[in-house]
Amino acid sequence: MSAVVSTRQPRPARIHDTREIARLQVECNPIPWRERLLMQTIIGTNVVALVTDADVTGTLSGYLVAQRLPDEWHVLDVGVSVEKRRQGIGRALVLAIIAHAAENGEHGVLLEVRASNDGAIALYRELGFAHNGLRPGYYSDNREDALVMYRVRDGLAS
Repeated sequence: MSAVVSTRQPRPARIHDTREIARLQVECNPIPWRERLLMQTIIGTNVVALVTDADVTGTLSGYLVAQRLPDEWHVLDVGVSVEKRRQGIGRALVLAIIAHAAENGEHGVLLEVRASNDGAIALYRELGFAHNGLRPGYYSDNREDALVMYRVRDGLAS
């Protein structure tokens, strides 16, 4: 029986993580990206893709993809494997992009979240995000609204 090593410490995604991120997206996201688009995004400029390893086999427990905009980072997608939720993985991924933004002098972090995703909304509020707007009918699978949330870098006025 092999020991399972779990880490919540995010690391930069590598090109060989693409297939595993795509698998997680299918599990976590009603509108998963195509693997080719995911690969192009990961190797693109002005993009940060982070993952957390579930074990030594290369299985991933979570991922986050964010794009740099002028003065801020926009979280494009974040997901955690169903069996690994409520273990701090999503928190670690979001904290990592917040830290990355601060280290690079960015003003803050922007994201959209389904209006019905109470767990994610609560987490983002705990991490200092505030409601910043609404995108009506944003999600193409069911036309659900997205809440726009923004976190200003510590030490800056909002």
